[in-house]
Amino acid sequence: MSGQRPLVLAIAGHDPCGGAGIQADIETIHSLGGRALTLVTLLTAQNTRGLHHSWPVPADLLGAQLDLLLEDLRPAAVKIGLLGSAEQAKLLAGRLARLERPVVLDPVLASGAGQPLADGPLIEALRRHLLPLSTLITPNGPEALRLSGEETLTAAAGRLQTLGARWVLVSGGHGPEGEEVVSRLQGPGGVQEAFRHRRRPGNIHGTGCTLSAAIATLLTRGLAPPEAVRQAHRYTARAVAEAVTPGGGAPIPERLDIEF
Repeated sequence: MSGQRPLVLAIAGHDPCGGAGIQADIETIHSLGGRALTLVTLLTAQNTRGLHHSWPVPADLLGAQLDLLLEDLRPAAVKIGLLGSAEQAKLLAGRLARLERPVVLDPVLASGAGQPLADGPLIEALRRHLLPLSTLITPNGPEALRLSGEETLTAAAGRLQTLGARWVLVSGGHGPEGEEVVSRLQGPGGVQEAFRHRRRPGNIHGTGCTLSAAIATLLTRGLAPPEAVRQAHRYTARAVAEAVTPGGGAPIPERLDIEF
């Protein structure tokens, strides 16, 4: 990409091992030609083996950071990942509604190892305040079912659109085991498209963060959501295929210096 890099605001938790969260967003955004602005929603104690503790950032502190940021800088897109409280979700919705830029929401409700990360009030705040603000959301299968209250993924995607999301991409990493991962995008009018890539065995730490940050960055190029998802899916598949294992736990995607 020539010229000045577009600004992408990433709002997510901090993962000290760099596999997921804000560092995954920064790597992805810069790899795809953007420049990352960041807000950290919660601090965590975790490594590649799992998450042990988390500490949400107070919503008023997050709001003060965001207000000063937006006084000076104009992001071309926003990616929202793991949030620490319902108060954070409400505050972000109020501030970002005035921005009138694409918003990609990755509604992280549990860690990769399955520990719950969102309580009832936060899930309700996501439904009421952030879904209507979202250009596109990227839940995995379990997140789509929990957030929508439905029992099938097709019904879940439709319900999430009814709640306000314009495009719903249900990522397939938590789907049935097989040689392929299949993610499905549903847009206005129920239009659907499937995206497939070869499955790498085991749990890859940070795949969802990579995918959602890639979509947000690609939307700054003026791509329509289906094409942004197509290219982001290809990028993420390559990052997963080249994943590295820096510790004793899950591999993490190789997001830098890859061709896709």
